[in-house]
Amino acid sequence: MEKVLQPSSTVENVGIGQVATHNLRKGPFYHHVTYYVTVWKTAATAGFTSATLADALDLIEVRINTQARRTIKATELDTIQTAWGAIYGTVATDYLLNDAITIDNGGADRANATGNPIQGPGGTIPNTFTQRPTTFEFTIYFSEAWRKSYSAERFFGLPTSWPNGKTVDVQIALKVPSPAVAGLISVPQIRAEEFIDFATGPHQKALANGKPDTSTPAVLPFVHFWRINKNYSATQFSITDWGNTSGKMQQITLFGQTGDTLQKYTIKGDGTVKRDTTKFGNDNLNYRYDWGTAVFNANVTHIAGDVSDDVTDWFQFNLYRNFELAITLSQAAAGNKNVVALVQAYDVIVLP
Repeated sequence: MEKVLQPSSTVENVGIGQVATHNLRKGPFYHHVTYYVTVWKTAATAGFTSATLADALDLIEVRINTQARRTIKATELDTIQTAWGAIYGTVATDYLLNDAITIDNGGADRANATGNPIQGPGGTIPNTFTQRPTTFEFTIYFSEAWRKSYSAERFFGLPTSWPNGKTVDVQIALKVPSPAVAGLISVPQIRAEEFIDFATGPHQKALANGKPDTSTPAVLPFVHFWRINKNYSATQFSITDWGNTSGKMQQITLFGQTGDTLQKYTIKGDGTVKRDTTKFGNDNLNYRYDWGTAVFNANVTHIAGDVSDDVTDWFQFNLYRNFELAITLSQAAAGNKNVVALVQAYDVIVLP
């Protein structure tokens, strides 16, 4: 099927401390959407570090018919996608103004704010200015490009139209953070690019010839992302309240606090052990299944039910009355502390 890479619709309401919105066009089947986000960082003196992704984007929401179906911070999504493969992580480039004008100064200005003048819209910025533009190439994937087979890759792609004429509204909300120091980071420039084809979505049933039965409801297969904040003050605790237990758990990523590294974990479904391993054993499992070296992160642990190219490798929440993740930390300083569990679960949305 023909694949199209093209500019997407306009990202609106971009401002410091605001939630920018990107309404996808109805009709296409979306493989991924890439955002080119450019910010200027200003410092009092030369020699400062470039802006980071956290300076440019904060919380991301993918909304289907106004309901949030994915909620994740940009830095968290980047960490997860980088673990699946370095080429899927965010690319940051200095002296690239919204990727429209490339500045070639031999890299002299990449480490400090001196060197050749920076050319950009509106004229030349003197080389004595302590300003630096950075563009982030940040991608939200629906089809999973890191899969080994094409059928598995597009299994989770995002259709927006169906054979019976049904469509959905898809909005991606991007929170622009407020800088710690006023004026340190400029209002971002954000443009979007989409990689699409024109396949339609499935219906709840199929005819004998394999074609969709358009008299049955249109359905949207989708991987939901949601965040669970778990407070703790000891080296052992459990997560048993998952917020959504109707789907099939693909992956839980734990974002821990520095120093409180995960030592081991156990997953139980109705008391039966499904996983019982150390962080080292867990990370090695992922690495053996072709995840990148980014899985070896002291403060991040990716617990994957869907560890292989078989998209049905999951823990099915609705099969269990109780689904428990018991965690043991190597240390936990006194006081109320927090770990974030980012849950990915596959479920089917029945469209009205």
